[in-house]
Amino acid sequence: MIKQIVKNNKKYATIIYSEYKPANEVNEILDSNSSIQFLTFTKNKNQIIKPHRANIKKKITNDNNEILIIKKGLVEIYIFDLKKILIKKIKLKTNDIVIFYDCYHALKFLKKTLLLEFKNGPYNRETDIPKRFDFDLL
Repeated sequence: MIKQIVKNNKKYATIIYSEYKPANEVNEILDSNSSIQFLTFTKNKNQIIKPHRANIKKKITNDNNEILIIKKGLVEIYIFDLKKILIKKIKLKTNDIVIFYDCYHALKFLKKTLLLEFKNGPYNRETDIPKRFDFDLL
């Protein structure tokens, strides 16, 4: 199952739950015009994707996107608009995925959790400090 988090016609996040079953061999989860792309592939044994490299072209993005994959654990995510107003609170479990589109977000870990994070680069953890604000997650 895939769930879109939308408010006033603006998409803030896409949730891809672990139970998601692709409809086709190749599924474009995000619009091809999005500044971040996410596809699923379903292949049978012995099928091959030939060696390849994406075409290089100059890309300019004016937004920040992040993908979190919950490898193991349980997380409650909070999604906020750019005015810092809470839009949605959702629990994600092992193998769930969330894609954030230029929004504030917070995480509360409900179990010991391993997650993978992907974001627009370049990114330097020492100098690219995120904008944060206080919000009671308890």
